[in-house]
Amino acid sequence: MAILPEGREENVVASLFTYLGTNYTDTPVDYAGSGVKEEDMDEWARADVMFTIPRYSRQTDQQGNFGAEPLIMLNINVFQKQTPYEKDTYRLIRLGDTLRDLFRVPLGIPVKDYVENAGANRIGTLQTSEIETTSLPFDQTRGVYGRNITSTMRYVFRWEAP
Repeated sequence: MAILPEGREENVVASLFTYLGTNYTDTPVDYAGSGVKEEDMDEWARADVMFTIPRYSRQTDQQGNFGAEPLIMLNINVFQKQTPYEKDTYRLIRLGDTLRDLFRVPLGIPVKDYVENAGANRIGTLQTSEIETTSLPFDQTRGVYGRNITSTMRYVFRWEAP
């Protein structure tokens, strides 16, 4: 039994990271630990994606295909180093607002097939359902302030029954 393109987590994560990279250019982004060197930057963001175990169901479309619906969470932390003289007191808040607006509710983010077709074919849509923004406590060991943006999304995909 083959995994269908829309059921591959790689396609969902690549689609989310592509959407973020295309629409957010205010700071460098560390995509799930891709190697941003914090010591070289005054501000940056880190994006991670988490999946729940999907809820499987039958007949998700008019053709009678089986389907699954995982809950997907995109967690973004944006950081700013403490400097002796803060140039812009509200910059970190603005960065958080910009990121929150990218994943506002409701929003449909296209999921494309990056495994087989290098993002040429659209295979689904991530539907944002919740967004939350919080301040992170000052990290004294690293000397950084932070904000956290968490977007919860729903995604339905087909799967082949055994």
